[in-house]
Amino acid sequence: MQHNVMFTILINCFYKGGQASFIKILTDNLDKKTFSSYDISGKEICNLEFKTKTFWNKIKRRYWLFTYFYRYCNRLKKLHISLVHLNPSLDWNGLLRNYFFLKIAYKYNVPTLLFFHGWKENVSKKILKNNYWKTFFSKRFIMADLIVVLANQFKKELIDIGIPRNKVIVLPTMTDTKEFIIKERSFKKPFKILYCGNMYYKKGVFELINAISLILKKEQEIKFYFMGEGPDLDRMKRMVKKLFINEHVIFLGFKLGKEKIKYFQKADLFAFPSYSEGCPLAVLEALSAGLPVVSTKVGGLAEILEDGENGFFINSVPPDPNEIADKITKLISDPNLIKKISKNNILKAKNNYDVKIITKKIENIYLKLINDSKDVKCQNKIMIGRFF
Repeated sequence: MQHNVMFTILINCFYKGGQASFIKILTDNLDKKTFSSYDISGKEICNLEFKTKTFWNKIKRRYWLFTYFYRYCNRLKKLHISLVHLNPSLDWNGLLRNYFFLKIAYKYNVPTLLFFHGWKENVSKKILKNNYWKTFFSKRFIMADLIVVLANQFKKELIDIGIPRNKVIVLPTMTDTKEFIIKERSFKKPFKILYCGNMYYKKGVFELINAISLILKKEQEIKFYFMGEGPDLDRMKRMVKKLFINEHVIFLGFKLGKEKIKYFQKADLFAFPSYSEGCPLAVLEALSAGLPVVSTKVGGLAEILEDGENGFFINSVPPDPNEIADKITKLISDPNLIKKISKNNILKAKNNYDVKIITKKIENIYLKLINDSKDVKCQNKIMIGRFF
């Protein structure tokens, strides 16, 4: 039995993938002398995010959304909650949902941490250009005691919208680096290129498929692995068939745990030509595994990666297939460079994005927010309600 437990933290999460992985890593690694976890399952909502938007799925999603709000309110009312940790993305649905979560916590006088994981540039631009949306956003989300974003660019945008500078900090996401490290990489033919993420056109997946045809003109001993699922997966498969590159492309589906790690360890290079990003967990996992990264210079990626040191940037957005092909070809044709970058990436991940480092920072944030809150008292027990 645990003793000396002090606080109850309520954490919510709607999406599977990087965001859900972040919450799991966090709750598994919080100091157990101060924190323990209490899981209230809401996985049905996460699963429906990726399913076809049929009539019945919409009905189911609304039902589970209602039950989700009920669970949230019930825990705030019945448990002695010390802090609410919300995990939205900067999209319209996420903002609307989390405004209500924020408002309810504010009503119960519970301090809140708002941790933005995803960041849609079209949404932030619309808010910035429209005085009505700027006022609406700033007046409502100023209720949060602290807002965490994944890049300095996002912090600047929130300040421009009207959020006080002292309420916004920058903190990257994290990964368990020791899980991905392998003793030695061969970087030999056939080369294995990995993409891991949502199968959605704004992730640059179609440009990457077009780039494969260009790469195959110079190098035939190469395989491309697509890990994940999403709304454009079937269209991607049709495109691969149309381009007659089936032998060089493998769709792995959604993977978790050791099975996911296995493909990171077997790969030689990580391709991530996304249109916009926060601080994607998959890229940190690639660094941890010692994979050189070919990525667009967007969002938090511009701050995580250094061109030539951790891989190569794709400067065009949307990404140009010719540029993607050029960067990948340049790396796989230079064994010394790819080995040097691999060592750089392992060290960078371990020193900057490891779970122990980031979890400690989050623990310190929790304690500061709780101690700064006037109406929060120390408790004998902590439960972290994790909504998935």
